[in-house]
Amino acid sequence: MIFFIKHTIQKNIMFSKNTIIKIFFLFAISFCNAQELDSLLLKSYDVLSDNVYKEDSLISFLSAKAYLLKAKINRDSLHIAYGFYYSNLKKVGPNLIIKDSLSLKINDSIIYYSKHLLKHKFFPSLSYSNKGDILYSKGNYKEALKNYLLAIKTSNFGDIYLHQLYHRVGIIKIIFSEPEEALILFKKIYKFNLSNKKVNLNDEHHLYTVFSLGDAYLKNKQLDSARYYYDLGYKRSLNIVDENFKYYFVLGKGISEYHSHNYIAAIDSISKSIPYLINYNDSPNIAYAYCFLGKSYSKLGQVDKAVFNLKKVDSIFNVIHDLHPDLRGTYTYLRKYYKKKKDPKNQLKYTNSLLKLDSIYYKNYNYINAEVYSKFEKKILMDEQKAIKYLLKKEKQRSYWGYIILIVSVFIIFLLSYLNFKKKKKILKISTELLNNSAFKINNEPSKEIVKTHFSEELKEELFKKISLFEKNKEYLNSDIKISTLSEKMNTNSRYLSILINNYMHKNFTQYINDLRITYVIDLLKNEKKYQNYTVNALSIECGFKSSESFSRTFKKKTGIYPSQFIAETYPKFMN
Repeated sequence: MIFFIKHTIQKNIMFSKNTIIKIFFLFAISFCNAQELDSLLLKSYDVLSDNVYKEDSLISFLSAKAYLLKAKINRDSLHIAYGFYYSNLKKVGPNLIIKDSLSLKINDSIIYYSKHLLKHKFFPSLSYSNKGDILYSKGNYKEALKNYLLAIKTSNFGDIYLHQLYHRVGIIKIIFSEPEEALILFKKIYKFNLSNKKVNLNDEHHLYTVFSLGDAYLKNKQLDSARYYYDLGYKRSLNIVDENFKYYFVLGKGISEYHSHNYIAAIDSISKSIPYLINYNDSPNIAYAYCFLGKSYSKLGQVDKAVFNLKKVDSIFNVIHDLHPDLRGTYTYLRKYYKKKKDPKNQLKYTNSLLKLDSIYYKNYNYINAEVYSKFEKKILMDEQKAIKYLLKKEKQRSYWGYIILIVSVFIIFLLSYLNFKKKKKILKISTELLNNSAFKINNEPSKEIVKTHFSEELKEELFKKISLFEKNKEYLNSDIKISTLSEKMNTNSRYLSILINNYMHKNFTQYINDLRITYVIDLLKNEKKYQNYTVNALSIECGFKSSESFSRTFKKKTGIYPSQFIAETYPKFMN
């Protein structure tokens, strides 16, 4: 748990971050001239140090600069250290903010000029402490711990300051999963606070210790002791100005309830603490709260709520790029959840996040715990990552071809639908025209065109009369009709009859007979409803064709549609 450390560290970081030595070089010309600087250099160190703390920012800034220059001219190591210290306090203008890298260099300079001093009140301990705060804020816990230990070793600043350093070391021991050592330190600090009359037991600094002690007991799985100090801290926090401070203890108790398997109580306490943490913009502890909230829901079998809260932990990680090792299980849970859901995209997402988190642990933490990070597990994760990427690549390829097939299929369906629409439209048009006798009218009338023939006009008129009688009697319905039998019946020869039909009707004998039959069947379908229920085969027999195939083929050739299409399209009209 990182509870409170961000707040205690930030106060010290602000102390060091409000330093801006580089403005000596960037803005000195803008704010002072050589004469002003010369006049300040004539002042004593005491006067210049007093000026540093004056409200006039320009005088304060120039005095800090003059102090450092005067010390360098005199080659006075102690005053050079103070000069860097004062320059590390001052800035001019609201937009001039010192970078961590520059602040670290300034503190290194202070350490360089003061490390030979024997038990100085401030130096170099204060600079080691400031460096530790900056390194901690950047997640470099190993180097932060080294500097805190050096600050303790060189400290001569008093017991309260010394125990504040113990507190920082204890926090890092918690992070490094060394709870036994952390507990020893926090007990020592707590006992010191109780025995020291200068320590206000209702002050936030002491409450940090109370909370950290509860946290250390929690990490050592001494849950009753943890709850005792969380409850004690909660009661004492009611007496301080920040009434919302109590919610840190509420959060701690909620997590202890989780470890005691009281999941409903855990959810209740953690949920109460989250709005305060969000309002305070305390991202590390917000992540902690959502993680244990999700884990509590998981234990109760409420998987959707568990996933919802654990995904919030990932969102925070994407912003702050660090998570306490206690929260690593977030990604183990999410990976398994999406693997079970057969969602490789999200499974890969959280596998990548876990590998990224592990790389941060590997870089910043003092140890590589088998539970947190191991080469064996890393290999498993990377193999899983590779397998999922391969699967997603294949799925993407399948999706690509799937889209292509889909587009082609849609186009084909559209084309077929369009062609079918055009076909139905054509059938409807022809059917309507056949019903209205407008488009299809088989021409059986003799042509008035003069055609040279070898028989007389009298013979021609006689044959036309016989043909008219033939049509009137519907003798063309006889399936065995032939030109030879018909010419014999008309007392003429087949050649004369063929010439007459070819020249005056512009068709051969077969076409002539078929046209008569098609006209007949259309009239039947239009005028007698019973024929509408006939099969194509029955209709073919009815109009003199020997087969349904021949009938359908002839009907299509003459009208443009098949008899079945004509019947299907016009049947509803006949039923009205």
